[in-house]
Amino acid sequence: MNTVFQAVGAVSYPGRGIVAGMNERGEKVLAYFIMGRSENSRNRVFVAEGEGLRTQAADPSAVVDPSLIIYSAVRTFGDRTIVTNGDQTDTIYDFLATGGTFEDALRTREYEPDAPNYTPRISCLMKGNGAHKMSILKREGETCQRFFFEYAPVWSVGHYLHTYQGDGNPIPSFVDLVLEVVPAQVTLVPDAHDAITSYAGWDTLAHREFLTGVTRRFHERGIRVSIFVDPVPAMVAGAKACGADRVELYTEAYAREYPADPARAVAPYVAAAEEARRQGLGLNAGHDLSLENLRSYVERIPWTDEVSIGHALISDALYYGLENTVRLYRRE
Repeated sequence: MNTVFQAVGAVSYPGRGIVAGMNERGEKVLAYFIMGRSENSRNRVFVAEGEGLRTQAADPSAVVDPSLIIYSAVRTFGDRTIVTNGDQTDTIYDFLATGGTFEDALRTREYEPDAPNYTPRISCLMKGNGAHKMSILKREGETCQRFFFEYAPVWSVGHYLHTYQGDGNPIPSFVDLVLEVVPAQVTLVPDAHDAITSYAGWDTLAHREFLTGVTRRFHERGIRVSIFVDPVPAMVAGAKACGADRVELYTEAYAREYPADPARAVAPYVAAAEEARRQGLGLNAGHDLSLENLRSYVERIPWTDEVSIGHALISDALYYGLENTVRLYRRE
């Protein structure tokens, strides 16, 4: 059985989370936390409101859209405590006040409309004796799936719900798009939805369970899966353990160090590429590759299957034209 610290720490970005249960002394435990990726989401604090809590902008002048970040997070109704990650707190309270139930209230609600993330709504209702109900409303395809859980009070046992499985892609709407289009290959990159460009590869060991699940879904549709990783053999082996067909080596460091020492720059990539070959994985590469550094890379790692080149190719095309530029890269 995991501790609370292990459960929360197992995911790099759990988003919002609720922990409910009893401690080793038989005392009720009910906790809620918020994390945020965007500036708007991070711009909030908890403030007391009666016997409950609500969120409030830390800097009101910086608020972009208050609709999904300002709400009552905790309210009480008799001996029961309501905790949620949105304004469904008020929905549950209103239903209880008119004789309705926790489940009835949440059947009127859906996941948050914050495309493309479609953040799940998580909720908890705890009774005075520690018994509690929990729920998550999340998007599956174009529908809202509602899940309900009910737990008796047990000493030293708690339950944990959180909104996200990791920090960045693939977010649910991206997964849905891939399953709809069914491309030959999908590359999984751990960027936040608002990131301008890639900045790191997956930690395939820490995120093994998550990546394995996503990879399995794509394989069910016959889609080849490549996982974007740093040039570290352990991360390459981890991608194989997740079920990936290929890895894409993140070549930003190679491109940055190439002008000073090409041999030193490519050395960790050769080691990672050799591990991919030992694991039976296909091999891709991408980020900051260009006409200047591509030939040297491929000469040292000739079993590279494909490279992803965007910025440099388009920049060169402004001078040489797109057709001529493509010819130049194919020649490299």
